[in-house]
Amino acid sequence: MAAVYGCEVHSFDPSINQSSHRRSDKVWFHNKGIDGQDKIHHPKPKPPMMAPSTPWIMNTLRTIRTDLGHLSRHIDILKMDVEKSEWLALPDMLTSHMLDDVGQLFVEFHWKVEPQRFKTIEKLIVLRSLYDAGFRIFYSHKNTRTIYKYRSNLKERVFCYEVYFINIKYV
Repeated sequence: MAAVYGCEVHSFDPSINQSSHRRSDKVWFHNKGIDGQDKIHHPKPKPPMMAPSTPWIMNTLRTIRTDLGHLSRHIDILKMDVEKSEWLALPDMLTSHMLDDVGQLFVEFHWKVEPQRFKTIEKLIVLRSLYDAGFRIFYSHKNTRTIYKYRSNLKERVFCYEVYFINIKYV
């Protein structure tokens, strides 16, 4: 993107234990994640390593944009694959108006069927709020690498969906 279009690219991922650095003239890596609040997250150890992970710095989009000096800048594309934090981050982004100047929003939604009905309703409210804010889906597909097999009936379901939105304010 940076080489072809000349745009700035900022990537964020606290899970790979890599320090923040500049990758090239217009490309930066930041050792932090996005969430609905500023916090330190202590991830659970995962097999096969099982060693405690380094705590992750998690910030809201407002904090990230403030730290970068980007509060008043238009964002052409905001892409998120944040392992279920999208359900916490998106409501905050909407209420803080941090998506008002985003032209396109690409999100990998993690949607495992919840036994508690209210959790599913909360997710539907987030999707409706994106629509109300001017975001329209222009492309979506299942992420078939994320199959969940139910023990009760052995049915398989995909639980990650890539959904790409365009902000109609910029069309």
